[in-house]
Amino acid sequence: MKKILSLFSLLAVLLTASCSLKEDFKGNDSDFATLTFTLGEEGAVTRAIGDGTSVDMLSYAVYDAQDNLIGELGKTIDNVTFPTQVEITLAKGQTYSIVFWAQSSQTDAYTITGGDVRNVTISYTKDNANNDESRDAFFKTVQHTVTGDIALDVTLERPFAQINLGVTQEDWDAAETAGITVTESQVVISKAATKLDLFNGKVSDGEEVTYTAEVIPSEALLADFDKDGVKENYKYLSLSYILVCDEGLTPDAENMFGAQSSLVNTTFTLNTNKKDVVVKVDNLPVRRNWRTNVVGKLLTGDITFNIDVDPIFDGEENYPDTDLERLLFAAQNGGSVKLGSDVELTSTLIVADDKDMVIDLNGHNITVNNNSTELEEGDGIIVYGNLTIKGEGNVTANTRAVWARGSYGAKVRIEGGNYIGATADAAEVIYASGDGVIDIYGGRFEAATQDQTSFAAPQYAVLNLHGNGITGCDINVYGGTFVKFNPSDNVSENPKKDFVEEGCQSIKDGDNYVVISGNYPANAVLVSDKTQMEDLINNATGDVAVILTQDIDETLRFDQKENVNVSIYGNGNKVTETIYLWGHARFNGAETLLIDGVKFVSDKTIDFISSNSTASDERYAHNVTIRNCSFENKGTGDVVAARLRQSYNIVFENCTATGLHSFVQATACESILIDGLVHEGRNGLNFLTSGNPTIKNSKITATKTDGYAIRVDAGNLNVLNVENSVLTGGEPIVFRKSSSQYKFNLSADSKVVTTGTYHIVVASGVKPQMTGVEGLNIKLP
Repeated sequence: MKKILSLFSLLAVLLTASCSLKEDFKGNDSDFATLTFTLGEEGAVTRAIGDGTSVDMLSYAVYDAQDNLIGELGKTIDNVTFPTQVEITLAKGQTYSIVFWAQSSQTDAYTITGGDVRNVTISYTKDNANNDESRDAFFKTVQHTVTGDIALDVTLERPFAQINLGVTQEDWDAAETAGITVTESQVVISKAATKLDLFNGKVSDGEEVTYTAEVIPSEALLADFDKDGVKENYKYLSLSYILVCDEGLTPDAENMFGAQSSLVNTTFTLNTNKKDVVVKVDNLPVRRNWRTNVVGKLLTGDITFNIDVDPIFDGEENYPDTDLERLLFAAQNGGSVKLGSDVELTSTLIVADDKDMVIDLNGHNITVNNNSTELEEGDGIIVYGNLTIKGEGNVTANTRAVWARGSYGAKVRIEGGNYIGATADAAEVIYASGDGVIDIYGGRFEAATQDQTSFAAPQYAVLNLHGNGITGCDINVYGGTFVKFNPSDNVSENPKKDFVEEGCQSIKDGDNYVVISGNYPANAVLVSDKTQMEDLINNATGDVAVILTQDIDETLRFDQKENVNVSIYGNGNKVTETIYLWGHARFNGAETLLIDGVKFVSDKTIDFISSNSTASDERYAHNVTIRNCSFENKGTGDVVAARLRQSYNIVFENCTATGLHSFVQATACESILIDGLVHEGRNGLNFLTSGNPTIKNSKITATKTDGYAIRVDAGNLNVLNVENSVLTGGEPIVFRKSSSQYKFNLSADSKVVTTGTYHIVVASGVKPQMTGVEGLNIKLP
C-alpha cells in the first residue's frame, strides 16, 4: 500500500497550553505524559497530482473517553511543511481520541466548527471549479490510553475518492491534427457525501455535485491498464475529488474508515475550441483513498474506453469488468463490445443519441427480461444513435428485439445474430419509427407464434415500420433469414411492403425466406452440400437453378439431362475441389449450363472445372457460360481453371485467376469466348485442337520466365481473334502445331508485352496468317 501522508517516527501534537500549563501537566510526580507524533512524506517528494503535497495546513483536536472535546488542546497550524512534529501532554491512565485533519490552505471547501475537528462539512459549491488539486485532504483518528511518554506511528489517509478522465496520446495527437483543442473540463456526479465523522469514518447528507469548467491538468495521467507493473502515460482531461457517499460504514481496527465503495453516475463535458465532447459513465465505482481512472479514445473516431481503478492509493479494481457493464457503458458513450459471455439485462438497453456503438455477439446471447410484455417496456434494444450488431448469438426480448427510434436519426446495421420476439405480445421483432433506419445484411429473425389482431397472420410480425410512407423511416434488407415471413411480400404495412433492396432477392426455403444478393430465377433453390446439389441436377425433369449457401469442400459430379437447363450460383461461396461437367450426348443438346459467382480456391493440383470426357462416353459439356467466377491456387501444384475436352460453345465472362499453371487447356472444343478475364499465373491460355477462340477485353499475364499468354497447338483452328486485350509473357504468343494454317487477328487496341526477346514465336511448319502484328518482334522458323 502506498501511503500519501505518514505520521511515523515520533509524531506529535502541539501542546496548545502555555509553558506553565505544560509544567503543571508534567509536574514532579509525572502524572502526565507527552505523546509525540511526526507527520511526514513517505519516500521522495515529487510534485504530482495526488501526491499530497498540496496539503499545507494541519488541524487536530483531543477528546476524552466520553468523546467530549477538550478545546484547549486543539489547534490549527498554517504553513506546515511535511515532515513536521507536534506534541501533546495528557494525563496518565486516561483514554483519549486524537483527531487529525490536513488540507490545503488554498480551499474553503471544508468547514470545522469551533475547533471540533471530529465533524467536517464538505461544500461542493465553494471553490467548485473542476481540476482542483487543492481539494485533496487527509485524516486520522487515534485512540490511546496514556501510560507514559510514547512515540506513535500514524498514517493519514484521504477520505476522498479521486475520479480521473484521460485520453490516449494517439487520440490527443489526432485531435490536434484535426484542429481540436481541449481547453477546460467540467463534471456532474450523481451523489457525494457532504459530512464526515472522523471518529468512525461515517458519511452522510449526499447531494449531486457539479464541478464547473476549469483548465485541464497539464500533468500526465499515469495508469497501469495492461497490468505489467509499468504505468503508461495518458493525457489528463479531468480531475475531481468527492467524499464517497455510503451510509453505515464500518470502521476498521484503528477506528478509521474501512474498505467501502459505492457507485456514481458521472457526466464529463470537455470544452474544446469546436464542439464540446460529452462522456457519460453510469455505475462508476469509487472508493475512499482510491483513484478511479476512465481512460480511452474519446476525441476522434470510434470511442473506445478502458476503465480501471488505479492501485496507487489503496487497491485495484477494473471497471467495467463484466460484459453487462461494458454494454451499458458503450450504449451511453459509444464504443465496441465483444461479448465473452451471455448477458441478461433486466431493462431495455438504450443506445444514446449521437453515439456510435458496435456489439459483436461472438457466439453469446443478449437476453432482455424485464418481466414486461408491454411495448416500450419489454423491448430489447432501443437505438437513438447508431448501432451495429454482428457475429453469431441470440438477441431475445419479450417484445421488440431491436427498435431504431426517431426523431434522432437513429441508424441500425445488423450483420448477424438471431433476433427473437419471445412472447405472444411481440408485435414486431425489428421495428423502426420516426426517421429511424435499419439495414439488415444478415441474421435470423423470428417472432413467437401468436394470435395477432392487427396483422393477417403471425408471420407478419417480423419486420414493421411505425407507419408506411413516413419520410426517412425505413427497413432495408440486403440479407438474412426470416422465419415464416417474406420480406419482399408481406402485409406488415398497408399497402404491402417490399423491404428487400434492389439487387437482392428473397428466396423461399421451406417455411422460411432467405435474402441474398443477386437476380435469380423464380425456381431457384438453396443448397448447402454436395449431395443435395447433385441430386437436384441428376434427377431433374425440368430446369434447375441452385444457389450455394455455404462452401463445398468435395468434388461435384453431375450429368446434365437432355433439354434441362442448369444454373449454379455461388453467392460468394467457395468450391475447393473439381466440378465435373457432363452433357447428355454429342451435338444433341440445346440445353445450357451457367456457373455464376463461384469462388474456386485450393492448394492442391486439381482442375477446378473439367469436362474430361472421352469419345466412348459420348458425354460432353456444351452451351456453357462461366461468369463472375474467381480461381485461386494457394499452393505450388499445376492447377488449371478449366480443362475442357470435346466441349462446345464455351464462354468465360468477367473472371479472375491467380497462381494457376494455366487458365484454360482446351482440346477439341468447337468454340471458346473469353471476355473480361484478368489472369496472372505461370502461363495463360492453351488451345489444343480447338476451333475459333476469341479473347477480348482481357489482361493475361504469364509470370514464368518463358511463359506464354496464348499458346496455339490446334490442328483444326480456323481463326484466333484478340481484341482490346493485353498479353504479357516471356513468349507472349506461341504457335506450335506443325502443318497448320489459320488466321490470327490482333486488334489495334490490343497490346503484346514481352519480358523476353520475342512477342510471337512461330514453330517450324506453322503458317499462320497474321494481321495487326506490325512492329512486333516475331521469331519465324
